Amino acid sequence: MKFLTTLERQFKNITHGDLKAIEDTLASLLNGLKLIWTISRHINQNDEKFQDILEAISNEICQRVKEKIDIKKIFKEKPHNALEVIKQGISLLGRWKDEYDKTKTAIEQESTITRWDFPKYKEIFLRPKHMRSVLENFREAMIALQEFYAILGPDLKAVVGSTQSIESRID
Repeated sequence: MKFLTTLERQFKNITHGDLKAIEDTLASLLNGLKLIWTISRHINQNDEKFQDILEAISNEICQRVKEKIDIKKIFKEKPHNALEVIKQGISLLGRWKDEYDKTKTAIEQESTITRWDFPKYKEIFLRPKHMRSVLENFREAMIALQEFYAILGPDLKAVVGSTQSIESRID
C-alpha cells in the first residue's frame, strides 16, 4: 500500500476539493492507479483490493457531489447558479467513468499489463450512473424553472403594473 501514498495529492483533491478540482484530478489519479497496477505485485495480483480502492474512490466522488448538490437547498438557489453546479456534477460523474474506461483501454492495448476486468465493475459505477441520471432530471427541472422566472420577469411586470403579486409567486 506504500504506492498509494504517491496519490495523496489526488486523494486530498477528491476529499476536499470542489467539483471542478475533482474533475481535473481524475486523469492524473487514474494514470497513477495504472502505474501502481503495473508495478505493484501486491495490488496487481489482488483484484479484490483494487476493486475496493476503485469503489472507495467512486463513493467519495458521489459523496462530494451529494454534498455540493443538496436537494433541500439546490432549488432555493438562483436557477442560473444552481444550473452551473448541477452541470458540474453531471460532468464530474461522467468524466469519472470516461477516464476509467480510457485507462482500461490503454491497459488492454499493452500486452504486458494484467487487464482491468473486475467482477464488481457494474457496482463501482452503478451509484455514479444513477446520480448522473438524477442530476440530468434536476438540470431539466432547473431549466424549466429558469424559463418560468423569465416569463415572470420585467416584461410581465411592466404589463401588469403590480409587481407584488408576481414577486409573491416567485418567492
